Amino acid sequence: MHLVLKPHQIVMVNWLLSHDRCALWASMGSGKTVSVLFALSTIKILDPRPVLIIAPLRVAQYVWKDEVERWSAFSDMTVSSLIGSERQRIKALNTPAHLYIINFENIPWLVKMKLDHWDFATIVVDESTKLKSFRTHQGTKQTRALGKVAFSKVKRFIELTGTPSPNGLIDLWGQIWFLDKGKRLGLSFKSFVERWFHTQQVGSSIGAVKHIPKINAQKE
Repeated sequence: MHLVLKPHQIVMVNWLLSHDRCALWASMGSGKTVSVLFALSTIKILDPRPVLIIAPLRVAQYVWKDEVERWSAFSDMTVSSLIGSERQRIKALNTPAHLYIINFENIPWLVKMKLDHWDFATIVVDESTKLKSFRTHQGTKQTRALGKVAFSKVKRFIELTGTPSPNGLIDLWGQIWFLDKGKRLGLSFKSFVERWFHTQQVGSSIGAVKHIPKINAQKE
């Protein structure tokens, strides 16, 4: 099928091409996937190194591959899915491709496998709220593993979501850290909370707290 980008998708593509590390926060159905693929197809001309796309399992299984196959503009793009058993993943990893797609749960495995021989110049995180739990010395296994390569091994880092802060502004620190390593919102989650939130105890345990944004938090 022939692809004709809509005006707002052209804006998205231009944004992606002009920022190596950026977020694309746009509502579901706005064409984020196609816009990213179009930008990646343009980047591929100058930088043919493979791209790693990280997504929830169902999205990783179907959405990206289906979009590549749907549009003639991406006919020269090859896809390899790092999903399934370890044997299947290793086979897919050793298959030459432009796009490698993996689910979040398999990120620790991939980083362990490829840390010393990392090939991916670009990482795309589809549903960046999965990164909200990242902390510089804590967080989930997936985000900690991704943090090992996000800056030392990768040139471009693209985040996608339609809901960047489902639980409020507190969700933003982990996502933004992967773009600027703490330049905007603070080098640590602790400094982020101290600057922009009031902490309220809501239970008897030490960790049972609620973070309430300060008056200036939304504006800043």
